[in-house]
Amino acid sequence: MACVKGEPEGVTVFVQQPISNTDNGVIDQGIIKTFVKVDEIVKDYYHRLNVHLQAVDPYTIPCIFIASKTCQASFKAAIGLGLVSRVEELSPLGVTACEISGRVTVVLEGRPHPSWHLMTGRKEIAKNAFNETIAMLNGMVRCCASGDITPASMTKSLMDALAIKPEELKRRAEGQSFLTQLLYGDISGRFPARHAHLRNVKVHLPDVKAMLLKWHARGMALLKAIILHGNLYLDLPSCDGELEYWFEKLGAKSFTTFMCNGLCDTVFKGELDHWFTKLGGAKPFTTFMCNGAASKLCDPTFKGELEHWFT
Repeated sequence: MACVKGEPEGVTVFVQQPISNTDNGVIDQGIIKTFVKVDEIVKDYYHRLNVHLQAVDPYTIPCIFIASKTCQASFKAAIGLGLVSRVEELSPLGVTACEISGRVTVVLEGRPHPSWHLMTGRKEIAKNAFNETIAMLNGMVRCCASGDITPASMTKSLMDALAIKPEELKRRAEGQSFLTQLLYGDISGRFPARHAHLRNVKVHLPDVKAMLLKWHARGMALLKAIILHGNLYLDLPSCDGELEYWFEKLGAKSFTTFMCNGLCDTVFKGELDHWFTKLGGAKPFTTFMCNGAASKLCDPTFKGELEHWFT
């Protein structure tokens, strides 16, 4: 749990994420994910969060950032256990008023992990997503500091922070409605907790919408394989060429298996072509492409070890 002071100083922002005092590399995310399934661990975590919340000035409204998918899953589990309750949606951009042990909080969900831009080597799309998240948190903090926690005031505060006009906010909402209709047959624009990140898909942009429709026409399994794994959903048009290349090379069934998280974070045709040829085709290649292998293929040390064990 990271606890940082917002601006103005009277507002506290809690970032719900596994965190180390030294190097986050010591945290095994695979093990952390399993904790979400253990009720006692979730209860203990939210008990400690409640202790933090009770220490905050009772006249302020704390802001909580649910940092990425594992924490989103734990938040959903906490709601199921009655530890957290949703009170009111304050913005379709992912901001909700919640209660934790009777304490009103404002929660931001569905945004990429705050370290993602560092893990990608500061790629432009990742930096832009991080900057947008920080702008949203600043907008939330200012709204909470005002004491007027309503959908209208939060919407205005977020639009000011993101420097967007009402027309764009409307287009974004219409895009979310389109995507929930496409995926679930529901025009509400509200995503289930496990898909909360999809509210960040820029469906209001024509090229993104066209790409979603193209892959949907090929089959729902293919579309979900692309947008539910990794972070390609944040900039779909930039990877469409690579996706088409591997779809043609592997065929629909193997492509769906192929699209694991590690690959979806970084699509790199050169290394993949090397191993596709070396392993002898689609079937052994898709088996090989587990999360760990896909995310490490550009690491020279890892690649050297693979070559050693292959021979």
